[in-house]
Amino acid sequence: MGDIIDQVLQAEEAANAKLDAARQKAAEMKKAVDADASSALEEAHIKAQGIVEERISRARAEADQDHERRIRETEKENSDFVERNSRLLEKIADAVVELIVTPEYKK
Repeated sequence: MGDIIDQVLQAEEAANAKLDAARQKAAEMKKAVDADASSALEEAHIKAQGIVEERISRARAEADQDHERRIRETEKENSDFVERNSRLLEKIADAVVELIVTPEYKK
């Protein structure tokens, strides 16, 4: 009977040893998977950051180009306006000068 108990205890110890080894292996595998996942996540974060920075840079460049184009258009419109209305502007300027230099009693 003692022999059977010894065999059961040995089998139990062997099972516990196998369970401990399996737990340790599972922990190592989990650690490896976590490290891989962390690495992949960091890589994805860096890639996404690069994409965002590139898109921001492109958007800024497009906004700058649009701004410069609008400035050129506005300057052209102003130049065209002055050119088209130069006689009228001269008449207005002359009238303003006349108002300024003419004494109040002669108006």
